[in-house]
Amino acid sequence: MNKQEFLSTFQRAMDALGVKDQPAHFAFFEELFDDMAEEGVSEAEISARLGNPWELAASLLREELGAGEAGSRAQNAAARSETTFSSGEGQKNKVGPDHWMQTSPTGAKAQRAGSTSSEEEGNGSSRPSWRDKLNRLLNTAGIKIEINGEYFGNTATFETIIPANGIDELEIHWMSGSLDVSAENREDILLSEDRNENASPMKVEVRGSCLCVFYAQDGSFHGAKDLTVTLPSELASRLRRCTVQALSADTSLAGIVVNELQVKTASGEQDIRVIADKAVFSSASGNLELELDAREITASTASGDINLAVQGAELAKLSSASGDICCQGSIRQLSINSASGDAEFSGSAARIQAKTASGDCELDLDQAPDELSISSVSGDVGVTLPRGAACHLQLNSRTGDVSFSGIRTDVQDAPVYRVQTVSGDIDIHD
Repeated sequence: MNKQEFLSTFQRAMDALGVKDQPAHFAFFEELFDDMAEEGVSEAEISARLGNPWELAASLLREELGAGEAGSRAQNAAARSETTFSSGEGQKNKVGPDHWMQTSPTGAKAQRAGSTSSEEEGNGSSRPSWRDKLNRLLNTAGIKIEINGEYFGNTATFETIIPANGIDELEIHWMSGSLDVSAENREDILLSEDRNENASPMKVEVRGSCLCVFYAQDGSFHGAKDLTVTLPSELASRLRRCTVQALSADTSLAGIVVNELQVKTASGEQDIRVIADKAVFSSASGNLELELDAREITASTASGDINLAVQGAELAKLSSASGDICCQGSIRQLSINSASGDAEFSGSAARIQAKTASGDCELDLDQAPDELSISSVSGDVGVTLPRGAACHLQLNSRTGDVSFSGIRTDVQDAPVYRVQTVSGDIDIHD
């Protein structure tokens, strides 16, 4: 069954059952087909895994009328429409009333998903993925399905309690969904996992003084699963090491104090607000939102943006291929490296080194640094120094414009600032 056949049958089913808001429902699943197709799923596979369009229409009716009358009409509709169709790979899939597991969602996550309203859709947030939209619909209707080993709908919350005695390290390996680590006034460690009831649960191990949490016991992929780790405040204030590795899962850490912190994601976003001695962050396409009190910071992305706010750091190394870099605060030594992304810094730093290829570089400095070196190929460079700042300037651009104003260059022992570009403009002013 291709997209057109599926949607045509779905429309007939909605007409027969008298489902309300049919244009909106039709547009939803039409867009769902398009979104899944963009991820390489064939129309036949989408149709096969979504199941009987009559059952889908019945689930919408169930949401409108409640489980009583709608359940009866759904069973009748599914019984008279039971059919078989090819999944696109030669086998036949029987579709009928048993295809949809009509279990009511339980747990906090299911309740949240079921109460999603237009407020969430109209707040300017990013466009939800087809996984989010499908989970939202199925949770509301009390239905769960499986698509290529990934479970949707009927999400529940599962909790695990771990004694905090002897623990001073945390290691988490997560794949998809979200990961949140925070602290509160409690005595033990609470692990809350929001997942489909059929998905493999997380794996938890204590290895010496390290609490290790893994995405699934069977090691396979089970779609989006949300993990919340709540640490006792006393433990969160003395962590020796915290390591997080995630694929597409968004990661949030707040309220912890740790000696060594490492967070690595593939496409997941990072939102980190912690105190650390040494912190390392990396991501391929995910953005990094960092608010830190740390001595040494290293952050790198391929296409994700880096936003860093920090006070009193000894060293900060920030690098990105195509993502923008924005940093503010006080740092003794700052290194910025970007290919096509723009680089911005506001605050104070004793030593600054910045390199870009095509990205612009903008510095707004509260105090004159001891060392300043900036190089760019085609990006423009702008530096704002405090009024009355003294320095010697070595400015060089092959084809770009060079200008400076308001800078004292007559002080003999003033530091030397070096800025060079190929075609980018240079502007240094107070």
